[in-house]
Amino acid sequence: EVPYLATGKSWLMEVGEPPSRDHMLAAFLEEVAAVGELNLDSSRLGLRLTVDEFEEFKTGLGALLDYWARRPATPGGKRWSVYVGIHPEEV
Repeated sequence: EVPYLATGKSWLMEVGEPPSRDHMLAAFLEEVAAVGELNLDSSRLGLRLTVDEFEEFKTGLGALLDYWARRPATPGGKRWSVYVGIHPEEV
C-alpha cells in the first residue's frame, strides 16, 4: 500500500497480508522529513491494560479516527497527516 497525503484513501483501503516493512510508517517519516520536525506535533503514551481494556482502547481510537476520516473535507482547509502506531513494550 502507498498511503496518500491527507486524502484518507490509505485509511479506507483493505490490505491482505501484512507487509514485511510498515509502509505507512515509512511514508509518515518521509512526510515529516519533508516538512521538518519543527512542524511535527507528537505525543507518546504508555499504558498498562487488560486484553479487554486494550480492545476498548483500540475501538475508541478507531472510532475517533473513522469520524475524522469520513468527515467531508473543509474547502480551503489545511491538509494534515496523522499516524498512529501501537506496539507492546515487550514481546
